[in-house]
Amino acid sequence: LQTVLHVNCCRPIRLALAAALLLTGVQATAGAPTFTQDVAPIFFEKCANCHRPGEVAPMSLLTYDEARPWAKSIHRKVESREMPPWKADPNYGSFANDISLSQEEIDTILAWVDAGAPRGPVADMPKVPSFPEGWQLGEPDYIVELPEIHVEAEGPDTFPNLDAELNLPEGTWLRAVEVRPGSREVLHHLVSFVST
Repeated sequence: LQTVLHVNCCRPIRLALAAALLLTGVQATAGAPTFTQDVAPIFFEKCANCHRPGEVAPMSLLTYDEARPWAKSIHRKVESREMPPWKADPNYGSFANDISLSQEEIDTILAWVDAGAPRGPVADMPKVPSFPEGWQLGEPDYIVELPEIHVEAEGPDTFPNLDAELNLPEGTWLRAVEVRPGSREVLHHLVSFVST
């Protein structure tokens, strides 16, 4: 059949075959998750705090045009559970700021990428979340300034250990800590400990 179609096929049959192949492709992705309806809400809730202009992540995920070039990378990082980064053990309780993805959310993102990362109807796009400028947790009660670290343009990552004396009155509880780096281009991980 393949040889007959290739050599002896008349034009109407070729067009019909091409149309059938196109329809098959459309049916294969019909019902697939779209960015506007299915993926953007997940990105906005779980990723946009870091993946937006001016924040620590290397790219923004607020629009389809920003996210689409990263689809394959997103697939790898989400499937391996490297992103979003959440190391808290669920066996020890739940957290109000948990950004980990449910299995359903992971499956949605993977299916979106596997379907060719379709945009979806623009009308389905949710409103882009707004974020406060400056301090994300509100105006702090106490600010600790750490010394400036010089980072070479080339070479291995730098892992400095910095200590700061807080001098807080006895009986003071820490509710939250927010780190505001001077240069987001060079700071990508930070581990902090508070000891008494």
